[in-house]
Parts: sequence; C-alpha cells; structure tokens
Amino acid sequence: MLTEIHPWKSAWFHINDGECVARDEKILLNTARWYAFFDSVDYWRKSSGRPFDLFEITDTGIHNIGAAPDPERRIFPDAREYRFGDNVVRMASEFKMECVTPAGERRWQINLKSYLYTAIAEKNGVIYFGTAGNGGRCWGVSLADGRILFSVNTGGTENYAWWNDRLICAERKGCLLVLDRNNGNALATLSAGKLHCYDNSPLRVVGDWLYTVAFDKTTKYAVAIALPQQTLG
Repeated sequence: MLTEIHPWKSAWFHINDGECVARDEKILLNTARWYAFFDSVDYWRKSSGRPFDLFEITDTGIHNIGAAPDPERRIFPDAREYRFGDNVVRMASEFKMECVTPAGERRWQINLKSYLYTAIAEKNGVIYFGTAGNGGRCWGVSLADGRILFSVNTGGTENYAWWNDRLICAERKGCLLVLDRNNGNALATLSAGKLHCYDNSPLRVVGDWLYTVAFDKTTKYAVAIALPQQTLG
C-alpha cells in the first residue's frame, strides 16, 4: 500500500543537506541541517538560492513552521571511529575497514571495495553498514573476527532503516528490500508504484509505516509505504 503525502516539482533542497527526525513527539524536516562543501555558512546560504526552512510532517501534510537554524558541518561516516565495548571500528584507508583495540592494535581488516556511506550500527555482536561508489552493498559483519555474514549487492546503500529487527534499504531497480539481519536474505520487496527510490533516499520507520522520498521524471514525492506484516512470521 502506497500513500503519496506531498509532491513538489522544484528541487528546493538537496536531500543530502536535509534531515528528518522525530523530536518532542513531532516529525521534523530540516532542509538545511548540514553544509559540507562550503567554508562559509553565509556564502552557502547566498550562493545556493534555496530556502532554508523547517517543516513539521503530520497526518494532514507537510507544514512550514519557520526558518531552519544555521546548518552544521557534516562529519561523514568514513571519517568517524565507532566504539563498541573494547572494539574500535574505523576506515584504515578509502576501502579498507579495520577493527582495533583502544590502544590501536589491529584485530581484523576487510576490503569493502567501495566507500563507507552510512554510520555503523551494532546488534548482538554484528555490525551493519552500507557502502556506495564503485557499486555498493548492504553489509553484516561479525564484530569479533571480521567474518562477513552477508554482503547484499544493492548498487549502493547510503541509507538504511530498522523495522522489527529487519533491515530496509534501496536496491538498484528503484524498489526497497526488507532483509533478514541474520543472513541478508530478502524477505520482501517494497514498491512505490511507478516511482523510484534511490540509494540516498532518506528512510524512516514509524510503527509499521516507512516514510521516504521517491521520484519520477519530473517530480519528487514524500511517500508512506505500509510494511508487510507477513515478513514478521
């Protein structure tokens, strides 16, 4: 089931600059959360020619609630270190991920063959992340020894979402995959009808609904997709 919430024809914000979050029992869309490619906030605002607004998403639509605060400089996922207990996971080089002790002693290293594009999450001793550029995949890797549990070829995973212990990410044909987090098996494919989702489409799950951005040739849509209950069995 697909519900189109809000279409807009002009590219009034770049989705990588924006952020959609739940805060104070509201769902907020900030069109200017990050700036990453300019040294000056003022230059970024004046040169882009785009509005910088804050929106609230409700069941009646998307409502402008005022100006966005000044954007922050983004720290990209591959420039961060991720600490899980006494394990530190980081990128050793462009494509190589490593796990080290707090003192810097290497425990394991794997070659991703593409860039880390998402933050790294950990559940029950497994780390999850997405890569893009030079192709891309959705990954599950053992934190203890670097053993690859699954590596699903999506064409690029810049975002993923959790739903009842499942992973949701875009795939190369413009649909969305619901993956078993234990082995990466596809449990369902979600379609936005004639619209296409891309590897950088934002994904947010609220209850049993997935909220994302999808496209056709001329228009972007904020959409809600009902998640299939049969995958929970």
